[in-house]
Amino acid sequence: MENFSLFYRLKGAEDDKKYKQNIYVKNVQKNPFTQYVKFSAEKETTDEYIYSFAFEVSPGNYEFYQLEKSLLNAAGSVNFTSSEFSINYEVKSGKPTYVGDYKFYEDGNDNGALIEISNDRKKAIELLTDEFQNINWSESLSDVPAISNNNIIEIK
Repeated sequence: MENFSLFYRLKGAEDDKKYKQNIYVKNVQKNPFTQYVKFSAEKETTDEYIYSFAFEVSPGNYEFYQLEKSLLNAAGSVNFTSSEFSINYEVKSGKPTYVGDYKFYEDGNDNGALIEISNDRKKAIELLTDEFQNINWSESLSDVPAISNNNIIEIK
């Protein structure tokens, strides 16, 4: 099983609270023995697993700052942890914030990037509305990154 973890934190809290959002490439169920949730794909194509997720944070300025890629097999695990980067987004009180569509590549895309970020808010809102019906996505704000400061992430 291959797994990507995208780390995020409140800006200015570099040595304080850090969070990890796990995104599992293969279709698996929740694991009761770990504190992280393994997501099941909402949609699968011949070459993609599509995951929709939302998580609650306090209002503030946040950043995704590191990527970890792990491969687990019978022989053990192999981990790759990127150097730190900064993809910023702001969360305002009482409003869901769409931060983009994140596509993870096991071996990098055509340009070598491991993550591609695009803005397909309309499609994402449709998926999120089906999955998280208790959230009013019509009031959502959009804060999709426009630039990347490293070669691991490509903005489309």
